[in-house]
Amino acid sequence: MSTPRCASVDAMVARGAAWAPHFHAFEAILRVFVRRCEAGEVRSHRTYAAAKAALARYDADRAARIAAAAEWRGPRKAGRMSTRIGDWMQTRSGRQFYPLDPRPNDIDIGDIAHALAHCCRFGGHVREFYSVAQHSVLVARQCPPDLRLWGLLHDASEAYLGDMVRPLKLHMTEYKTAEKKVMTAVIQHFGLPAIEPPLVKYYDAVLCVTEGRDLMGNPDWAARGPLAPLKEIIKPLAPDFARNEFLNYYAELTAGKAVAV
Repeated sequence: MSTPRCASVDAMVARGAAWAPHFHAFEAILRVFVRRCEAGEVRSHRTYAAAKAALARYDADRAARIAAAAEWRGPRKAGRMSTRIGDWMQTRSGRQFYPLDPRPNDIDIGDIAHALAHCCRFGGHVREFYSVAQHSVLVARQCPPDLRLWGLLHDASEAYLGDMVRPLKLHMTEYKTAEKKVMTAVIQHFGLPAIEPPLVKYYDAVLCVTEGRDLMGNPDWAARGPLAPLKEIIKPLAPDFARNEFLNYYAELTAGKAVAV
């Protein structure tokens, strides 16, 4: 928008005073006018007062914008300056989660269920969408009762780090370090044994073979491997259903127990 032509300096300043919070050109005009008034070069008390008020509004508006930007960016910068390591990500619940510096209080079962329900197994290379959340429930159901919670949460780190395909993960030392830190926070939050039980790993492998048979065309590594797949056929669930199944099974496993949520 072009600057309007005014018949007098007073009229220009008066119009600029009303528009100053939104137009940088008028801010410059007002500041020059105010300086001239304060230097005694111009005498116009009424316009001077209007110009001062407009500049105050302009400065307040700019300060508010700067504060809003700082509030949006501040936590990330503060994270780098504080004792927390790395940057943070926002979870489904709105928490600020530091993948490189997780704490037990950062863990939330709703965040885990939601993220795993939207995370596809095998990097998405399956016949139809099949979530890590559903996989976790199936693993847990195979485990003995005292290991089922561990089975349900054995892939909880993937809710915060994603599911990296195994051939790549084997060579990603930094990822494995981050994974270990996140799982430590999960273990502490839910009060699980510090080391993943061998039976959980076993049933995780059994599910992998079953998934190969039902979702990947029964490749050689699944058909000719040493482990037998489950008899039941896996029927993939949509993310919302997988999330609800995960949360319902968690509630069933923790009913009457002092487990943090």
